[in-house]
Amino acid sequence: MERAEQIKCTVRVFTVLMRQLSPRFSFPKGGVAAKTVSSCLDSLEAAYSVGLSPERIVDYCVCQVYAASRYDKGYVTGKWNITHSFGKKALERFKETGKAKKYYEDKWLRECALSRSMLLSLIGAFVGLFLGIAMEGYVVITAEVDQVMFGREIHALSFVIAFALTMLFSVIVTLAMKFKLKKIDMVESLKSVD
Repeated sequence: MERAEQIKCTVRVFTVLMRQLSPRFSFPKGGVAAKTVSSCLDSLEAAYSVGLSPERIVDYCVCQVYAASRYDKGYVTGKWNITHSFGKKALERFKETGKAKKYYEDKWLRECALSRSMLLSLIGAFVGLFLGIAMEGYVVITAEVDQVMFGREIHALSFVIAFALTMLFSVIVTLAMKFKLKKIDMVESLKSVD
């Protein structure tokens, strides 16, 4: 994922989560906000040798929104500043959580009627819509011959249908796997050789 795309993805996820706290929340616009988020992502990437995955970005956003949720609702719309969630102290807060200490994200996500898989599906759907434009353009140009010409216009309804199908499939898979995973005895599965 390119840095500009990572920034857009981070801003979208953070905004969706913050709007669960306050529907009037809007992420600041402009170059300063983008530079702050980019600097934060650079620091996160440097801190973890495996790279910056979408899951890590979601974890970071959940951690920061959880921290913001401890304040009153006026904080989110009035006192919140981008450095509160993407500055040096915010990075330290995230790094201190480590793997052993959880930020109660599962409980928080449940309260917001979200799951980790649904959050990742939202990110994937948004990224897929933009990548789909480029892929459709390439396929249409490649598949065209002199006798057949394809339309190059993508209607807005196509985006809505693609997004809806992606989310429907994600909900079906999440519900199916939820019950299957509950049936697995974790202790016994750890004992198996496979």
